[in-house]
Amino acid sequence: MRNENARIALEAERREQQAERIATDRAAATVKAAQDEKNAALIALEAARLREEAARVEAAAVEAEDVARLSPRERNERRVARMLLEAAESEAGITLEAVPLADIQSELGFGRTTASEMRAAALTLLQDGYRPTA
Repeated sequence: MRNENARIALEAERREQQAERIATDRAAATVKAAQDEKNAALIALEAARLREEAARVEAAAVEAEDVARLSPRERNERRVARMLLEAAESEAGITLEAVPLADIQSELGFGRTTASEMRAAALTLLQDGYRPTA
């Protein structure tokens, strides 16, 4: 009887420890989920800030193009240059491949050849120092 009581007490203690571990794991998972949610919100906020900044730069560039009375082709070259800048990780990483021709074609409604010419002209503009924020 004594051994049976000891075994039952030991089993009860083991189950209690297991319940505590489960509760601790659940609490840790809840804290992690809250932190992940907070991180996701911060990332979304930063993305929104970057989209707003990009829209401001685009609007300023369009305004400067209006003042400069650029031709439609010059405007499109600059739009593609801004696409290249946006796609590049750094200014040193600006390459023709940064923006696929298909993206230029869909954005500007050009054929493949014209999109290729625009992309090459845009890269030349960037290499010559064009910066929409300058």
